[in-house]
Amino acid sequence: GTVKIWAARAPAAPIATCAGPAAGVFCAQLTGATGVLAGGADGGVYAWDTRTPSRPLGILRPSTRAAVFSIAAGPALADSTPLSSPYTMALITGSNDESARVWSLDVASDMAAFLPTL
Repeated sequence: GTVKIWAARAPAAPIATCAGPAAGVFCAQLTGATGVLAGGADGGVYAWDTRTPSRPLGILRPSTRAAVFSIAAGPALADSTPLSSPYTMALITGSNDESARVWSLDVASDMAAFLPTL
């Protein structure tokens, strides 16, 4: 599967095509100026920098292989615990196994590349 990104003012051709999971992509979210997240039919969450879309920056693989049908990412709430660090991002996924998962990603860790420019 692929994730294609178009500029609304110039929709003739995509500005980036991110190579994704072979099984297909069910959802995607832009994360800032150059970041893209996508949920795959294989249960993975993929991250790209649109400046280098030929391969994902990272792939988060939950323990389940349930397809990811929804995804949302953003800064963790300041009053939430343990997601209270100013360097922590929250990632929420919804899968076809009827689960919703909240992931805490420490921006200072190696997973920082997973949410580029958010």
